[in-house]
Amino acid sequence: IRKKDVEFIVRKDGRPVSNAQINVKMKKHQFLFGSNCFPANSYEEAAGSRYKKYFSDLFNYTTLPFFWQRYERERGKTDHERLEKLLQWCEALDLKTKGHPIVWQKLAPEWLENSEDVETSLKKRIEHLMENFGDRIDYWDVFNEITVDHLYHNAVSRWIHEKGRANAVRYTTKLVREINPHANLLYNDFNIWNQECEVLLEELRYMGVELQAVGIQSHMHTFLWTMEEAWEVCERFAKYGWPLHFTELTVLSGRYIGRNGMMNDDSKPEDWYRGKEYEELQAKYTADFYTMLFSHPAVEAITWWDFQDNDWRAAPAGLVTEEVHRKPAYHALRKLIRENWWSDEFGKTNGEGIYRCNVYHGDYQIEMIADGKKAVLEIPILREAGGPGKPQKIEINL
Repeated sequence: IRKKDVEFIVRKDGRPVSNAQINVKMKKHQFLFGSNCFPANSYEEAAGSRYKKYFSDLFNYTTLPFFWQRYERERGKTDHERLEKLLQWCEALDLKTKGHPIVWQKLAPEWLENSEDVETSLKKRIEHLMENFGDRIDYWDVFNEITVDHLYHNAVSRWIHEKGRANAVRYTTKLVREINPHANLLYNDFNIWNQECEVLLEELRYMGVELQAVGIQSHMHTFLWTMEEAWEVCERFAKYGWPLHFTELTVLSGRYIGRNGMMNDDSKPEDWYRGKEYEELQAKYTADFYTMLFSHPAVEAITWWDFQDNDWRAAPAGLVTEEVHRKPAYHALRKLIRENWWSDEFGKTNGEGIYRCNVYHGDYQIEMIADGKKAVLEIPILREAGGPGKPQKIEINL
């Protein structure tokens, strides 16, 4: 399901050219392999260079932080400059991007007063985000974790309670569409083991809310999913008809040994045991989990969380260490993404001027050499919605 048959047809003056050399070089996956890149611009020169190289050697996609409470700590005063620099870092590496999130009740600004203020301020926030970043960011988490709104007590959570969860998502989606009709929007959640998220998705589908994907979080700080559980999650959520993005995937190279036995956002690096045996476990499980997700037809993206150790919950969750040195899991993933699932093909046209190959979906550079002439083409070879489709035919005329 991740590959496609391609026919290259070389002609000269309308007649087929045999023995033309065709080199098919993959440049980028269509499938989105990513991680958040929140600290990308915070390292000193040497570590920053390693971060940039290792990130771009592995990923084609990244998530940027637009948490409302942190982006707009005071009403009307935004963190635009820092996010602009981070986006420029992504653009220099030709990474597709996602803004995370537009609304999340956990990080609601403290200066919001009531439901009317939420709606007025939310409209201004969306106008600002779309006007400044809308045509440069490929995806947005329009809403994050609304199924646990009852755990919080602030203006946004009260607004959700008054409006209703599905209506709040629909309202926010409508605001975005009015300003940027072409925005690609996701609903994102971790609360997938009960039926609350599915009930919400049923309502959104019934309401006709336009989403481009459903985001599934898979933070494994306390237990590892079995492959059967992961496949079952894909099957359950694929039935709503939206593509699936695994938006926040965490696999640890350690275990929690904190004094109170309960990890939280204030956990410290010393609360975790780290050992080589856990690094090897992280590498093996990660390769298996990615292989399983890559094999499911509904999945279109996987985002690791976090790229480096000691970020959220100070956990050993990275593919690189805090000092930005690669761990076994990094190498295991790179072997899959840039070797096993990578296409570099070459051959010669037959007597009918045709060369056939089967390649992974993505962007390609095609080099053709015949009769002393050389042509170089940049061509996308993409997966169509709904199935593998017919072979793609590419004609080259000398």
